Amino acid sequence: MNGKRVMRLNISFVLVLAALPVLAPAAGEAPPVLTVCELLSDLQRYEGQSVIAVGRSSSTEEGGWLDEECGLKIVKGGREFPASISPAYVASEFSAPPQKPHGFKWDTRLLQQKLEQVKRTTRLRVLKDIHSID
Repeated sequence: MNGKRVMRLNISFVLVLAALPVLAPAAGEAPPVLTVCELLSDLQRYEGQSVIAVGRSSSTEEGGWLDEECGLKIVKGGREFPASISPAYVASEFSAPPQKPHGFKWDTRLLQQKLEQVKRTTRLRVLKDIHSID
């Protein structure tokens, strides 16, 4: 594998300020850092809050997702969905996303811990039949 391909695979595990309807956190308060599965397994707790979600970034011609392979299945209206979040932001459907808190600094140690947690269960993949690369 050449150096460029390895770099691309490493970058494919990303963190995103989750694109959910959110409110600004209290002044100076950093949003919680969660894996996709941590966030989705306790969604009511985090509803209406800004969070930093860590997971695998995937996309197709239909859109993009941040997901994690942790065995979590979301059941809504009798249908089952995988643990994934759409980072799409549709301005006409949601209020403007919050600004980073004043003086915000990334907690790189915590981000690395969460990334390692995701990498233990989630592998990068190429899905040729749907033209998707993580």
